[in-house]
Amino acid sequence: MMKKLKEVDKIPFKKTVFVRINIQEKQLRQIVKSAGARWTPEKQCWQMSYDDVFNLGLEARIAD
Repeated sequence: MMKKLKEVDKIPFKKTVFVRINIQEKQLRQIVKSAGARWTPEKQCWQMSYDDVFNLGLEARIAD
């Protein structure tokens, strides 16, 4: 029987996605900055490649 893929499983690794990180999570913010993420004030999210999101285990934080 084939497993149904979640929406996150279908995202190409090179695609840019937006990630939510609370302002209190200073260490995590520093980690994503080190990975090349950029803050986007209009969306109140961090913009980064899905590849980096996947490698950091942040898939659950992807914004809609």
